[in-house]
Amino acid sequence: MDTRRVVSHREILNTNVSVLRYFGLWAPHPESSNLFKLFYAFYNKLVIISMCSFIGTIVADLLENYQDLMIVTDDGCFIAGISVVIFKIFNFQLRRKEIENLINAIHDPVEILRCSSDEAVVNLVKSFVLYEKAVVYSFSSLGGFLVVALLLFAPTENGSLPIRAKYPFDSREPPLHEIAFFLQAFALTTTMVAIMTMDATVIGFCRFTQLQLQVLTSNYVNCRISSSNRSYFVSPEGDLETSFFIPEEVFVIRSFVPFDPKEVNEPDDSFVKRFKTCVKHHQRLIAIVDAINELFDSSMLFQLFASSSMICLTGFQAVLVS
Repeated sequence: MDTRRVVSHREILNTNVSVLRYFGLWAPHPESSNLFKLFYAFYNKLVIISMCSFIGTIVADLLENYQDLMIVTDDGCFIAGISVVIFKIFNFQLRRKEIENLINAIHDPVEILRCSSDEAVVNLVKSFVLYEKAVVYSFSSLGGFLVVALLLFAPTENGSLPIRAKYPFDSREPPLHEIAFFLQAFALTTTMVAIMTMDATVIGFCRFTQLQLQVLTSNYVNCRISSSNRSYFVSPEGDLETSFFIPEEVFVIRSFVPFDPKEVNEPDDSFVKRFKTCVKHHQRLIAIVDAINELFDSSMLFQLFASSSMICLTGFQAVLVS
């Protein structure tokens, strides 16, 4: 098959994995040397320790100033936000093998759909890829702006750090101030990168599962061989480029779409065989949805709790300021 198809369709996913690997939050490439894998394991532990230490300094500042409600709510917002990121990192670390299996289970059929002779299916794949890129690029830009604003433009007193924290040394005196600032900048950047890449990966799972469900729905409608032909595979041409402004008629699937190359030249094609194929893929997609729920339900619950806490603390701060 054309390798460009794989790169185009998995561009965001491959970028997320590469970024996580670069920041020490994934796993080294399987073909890496044993020495590099040993170094990467050390790097991974160093990154996680730096993030845990960062949240520890904020907790220490909260405990020291527990009588000041403004400081407590301000520190509480950072603690809630960073805690959910650390929880997701541990979830990705401990369940990496299951996540890799889920990646293949979701994206391999999409690679096949990209080669469908039905133009509506190809247009659907293009539109899903386009919306994924738009969401990821916009939120990445927003996250980068937020990191720069917190580190460089946040109002601070002379010699203080961008984010309130309590260190076992005087962080106002150089070069300790520069060291503390570097630790905060590294931890904050890693936190933002981790949450953006991990959430984009999970959203991508849901997005491309929805794509397959949409194609499967049309297959149920197109089970009658008298009214719908069985589509076949063609070589993909060019990149997955499309526009937001496409009429709905372009996405109407009028053929029975195979999810597997073995389903193209089906001998004795019939309604029963098509319906059985639909049921098989229906069960497959149910298993994928169950796997997504099992892998990420705890992370979403923790994020819901953290987001609710941050909203409450921020609202309380607004009341105090007013």
